[in-house]
Order: sequence, then structure tokens, then C-alpha cells
Amino acid sequence: MQQQNDPNAPKIRLKRALTVKDMYEAKFDSWELPDEWKRCIGQVSNNFSMIIWGNSGKGKTRFALMLIKILSEYGNVIMDCLEEGKSLTMQKAFQEMNMMDIMGKMLLVDREKYSTLVYRLKRKKSPKIVVINSLQHMRMTYEQWTELREKFRKKCFILISHCEGKEPAGAAAKSIRYDVDIKVHVQDYVAYPVSRFGGSTPFVIWPERAVIKPEWKNLCSNKNQKAVTSCH
Repeated sequence: MQQQNDPNAPKIRLKRALTVKDMYEAKFDSWELPDEWKRCIGQVSNNFSMIIWGNSGKGKTRFALMLIKILSEYGNVIMDCLEEGKSLTMQKAFQEMNMMDIMGKMLLVDREKYSTLVYRLKRKKSPKIVVINSLQHMRMTYEQWTELREKFRKKCFILISHCEGKEPAGAAAKSIRYDVDIKVHVQDYVAYPVSRFGGSTPFVIWPERAVIKPEWKNLCSNKNQKAVTSCH
């Protein structure tokens, strides 16, 4: 169709609008996660997006590595480690989480910038699951995030962010929080998720160090493991 009264206007091609029946009958691919993870983040689509934020040293990386081990059953993983890179601290994190269990299913790249990561992801048979640690060290803008999602619609993205109070740090991270499917705030080795896929039950990351908010004490996923109740 052409804009009225302007024969030189470019043609606008409209996609067919979906009916209610179309939505009811649409088929989507999802991953059947173990029960404790399903209670946490729900039955996720195979191209979900997530942001994880929290203060330094409180369990963000450990939670991400735990999740990576689960997701590696469904696709290969690449982690762009901009914050720690190839370092002794990252080596220790890998050793503590027994990441050798998924050798051959995960790659780590050392401080790869946005443009280089995009180039890598365009290659044939590039990993299905992409982890970026962290948004701030990549200096990713909200526009770059939307571009990344548009270019790689079939991939799963997990973004790790610094924290500012109880919110992700910086304007870009705050905007991305509203865009992604799953938001996870990590506090004192407990992950507090809000997921569009259901679940949204807090997850104890490290029982020996976890301090659970009193209102969640009896509901935490992994609740069979010992943890301390927060008194603040």
C-alpha cells in the first residue's frame, strides 16, 4: 500500500497480524531443566535472555557457572570474560565449580570487545549460549544490546552486571533489565529471580555462606541445603 496523496512514497509492506488462534497454536522450543532450576527460572525458551546483578564477591559468577553447567546439556557455551579474563581468580572459580565436567562444551574468550564478539558469533557453528561478564567492562550500550538480540535471535544471552544499590549499575544495564526475559538479583549467595517463564523462587548458591531473607526461608530452591536466615 502507498501513503495517501503521495504517489512517490515508498511502499510499506505489512506483516500479517496474528489472530488469537495463531497465538494459541504457535509452537516454541523450550528446555526441560532440572526441578530446582525450573522452580528458579521456569521452563525457559531455547533463546532466553537474562541479566544477573549483585555486589562483588556475593555469588554472581558462581551462580552463572552453575547455570552454564546445566545449560551445556542443550548447547555449547561461550563466556566473554572481560572483568577477570584469563586469570588466577577465574581459574580458581572454574576449579571450585568443577568446570572440567563440561570440557568440550564451553569456551572462554579473554576480554573480547563488542565488535570482535559479534564477528565471532557470526561464524558458522558458533556457540548457542553466550555469557558476557560484565556489561560494564564491555561498555555495552542499550542500542548495542538490541542490535545483538536482533542479529542473533536464536541464541541465548546471559549478561552479568555490577550493582548500584539494589539495581544494575548504569543506564544501559537498567534498560536491559526491563528488556530481558529473566532478571536475577544476587545477594549474599542467594539468587532472587523474576522470570517471564514462571518459577521465580530464590536459589541458594552457596549454602555455607548464604544469608536468606526471612520471608523466603521456607521457599528457596535448593532449600534442603543449609543456609542462614538474614536478620536484616
